[in-house]
Amino acid sequence: AAERRLRISRASASARRRPERRVSTCSAVRLSRRAPAATGVAARMGNAQVGAHQIGFQLWILCALVLDATAIAAQALIGRLLGAGGVDAAQALAHRLVVAGLGLGVGFALVLGLGHDLIPRAFSGDLHNVLLSGRR
Repeated sequence: AAERRLRISRASASARRRPERRVSTCSAVRLSRRAPAATGVAARMGNAQVGAHQIGFQLWILCALVLDATAIAAQALIGRLLGAGGVDAAQALAHRLVVAGLGLGVGFALVLGLGHDLIPRAFSGDLHNVLLSGRR
């Protein structure tokens, strides 16, 4: 019983020393503060620059939300398997999900890289905005 109390007190002391991490909340707050600032900088440069900035921002948000939705679904699947005691099945699924996530990321990179001239045309008919957003 004394050993168990010692282990519990060490675990609680360790938990007290580690600060609570709220990565997603902090990232969302930082993004919500910086996005208007970046738009403001683009607005000072001109209307075409604001349009080009918005095209890039919308593509970034699209990729982020698709990847985030995939991650949320993966967490639910893994959690269900672990909750049911299927550790081996969860490990196999985790491996497949890592490969699928890598494939999804490479796929996004290829589509954005190869379509950097074509994709902005779907967002704007203004040739100047399209040229600015496709510029390297």
